[in-house]
Amino acid sequence: MTPKSDLLDVDISETLLVRGRFFKRHDTQERIYMHSQIPTLHRLPIVSARLGLSRSAIYREIKLGRIHTVKIGRSVRVSEDEVCRYIKFVEEASR
Repeated sequence: MTPKSDLLDVDISETLLVRGRFFKRHDTQERIYMHSQIPTLHRLPIVSARLGLSRSAIYREIKLGRIHTVKIGRSVRVSEDEVCRYIKFVEEASR
C-alpha cells in the first residue's frame, strides 16, 4: 500500500517537492540539475541571515570591499557565488 495525501489524492512516493513545485520522481534529477545551474541573486536580508551578520555589518563589509554586490536599479543584490566566496574568505582569515 502506497501512502496517499488526503488533500491532493497524489501518490506521495512518486512525487517530490522541489522549491515549492511538485515533480514526478523520474523527472526530479533533471529538474534539480537545471535549478542548480541558475545563478541566484539574494537581497541583503537573506544574505544577513545566511551569514549571521547584522544589517549594519553587511553594509560595513560591502563598504570595505569584502562582499561584492550587483546593483539592479536602486536595489542591491549579492550573488550566491559571492556569499560562498565570503564564507571561505572568513574561514581562511580565522585560521
